[in-house]
Amino acid sequence: MRVEERKKLDLWRLPNILIIQLKRFQYTRHYRSKIETYVEYPLEGLDMSPWTRCEAQKKDSTYDLFAVSCHGGGLGGGHYWAYAKNLIDKKWYTLNDSSVSRMSPEKVRTSDAYLLFYVKRGATQKK
Repeated sequence: MRVEERKKLDLWRLPNILIIQLKRFQYTRHYRSKIETYVEYPLEGLDMSPWTRCEAQKKDSTYDLFAVSCHGGGLGGGHYWAYAKNLIDKKWYTLNDSSVSRMSPEKVRTSDAYLLFYVKRGATQKK
């Protein structure tokens, strides 16, 4: 018998930096595997107000992506790299071991994404 499961998450206070971990590894009693499903995520305008319980927090609940941690390979071996948006020139860069190179924003969305780093709009200007 299959039972549909739901997970509900409510936030009372929104952080200036929001880190979302995508479930990329699955473990069962008999095997382990990597989940490579593509997940659509916004580069700009992530609205967290539907998950915010506090009405006062809903007015400042929009986030923009500024970094992505990626994992390639399998469970037995793999490689991590990152994509990050430069706060000064607003361009995206690939950070891979000892190399840094500019990249197209269209390539930031990938099935290799593991961690998503968002900043609340206006948070970098506040003191």
